[in-house]
Amino acid sequence: MPLLQRISTHFDEHQLTVQAAADSLAQPLAAAIERLTHCLFSNRRILVCGLGASHDDAVLLVRSLCDRFELDRPPLAGLLLAAPAGADALYVIKQLQALAHPGDTLVLLTGDYDDEALACALVDTAHSLDMAVIALTRPAWTVSAPRLIPRLQPWGTVTIPFLVTALPARSRRMQRTQA
Repeated sequence: MPLLQRISTHFDEHQLTVQAAADSLAQPLAAAIERLTHCLFSNRRILVCGLGASHDDAVLLVRSLCDRFELDRPPLAGLLLAAPAGADALYVIKQLQALAHPGDTLVLLTGDYDDEALACALVDTAHSLDMAVIALTRPAWTVSAPRLIPRLQPWGTVTIPFLVTALPARSRRMQRTQA
């Protein structure tokens, strides 16, 4: 198959896949957006953890919350949980225990080859801290949380703009400090 035809076929297949996913992801995305909006309006924070290759998606999400995404607005409360190179796998769990407060929300992003046991431990820790969890995980995993969004590679780059643009431009904390 000639190169231009392969490229065109790839785009056509991608478009069909995205369209098919729209039906299955619309409801879970709406639920995730409602959860994140409630978190922000309750003066809570969004803690984001990306395991393995999903770390870049987590950085994108936190940067979009704290800086801005497609609109000029004050920063929203987003924290990145990340382990430095060479750190123990439990480092992220320790970060979660140190930084989380009841009512915060954990957004967990994972890829196909990430540590399922670590993902489950993060979810269990978040629940023990009275946090809500939005998990973008591999569909076959049995994470002990209602998985609002199944993880389908590379859906992080597709779902993150939806999550961020649908969030309110201000949280209740910002409205009080600017009044």
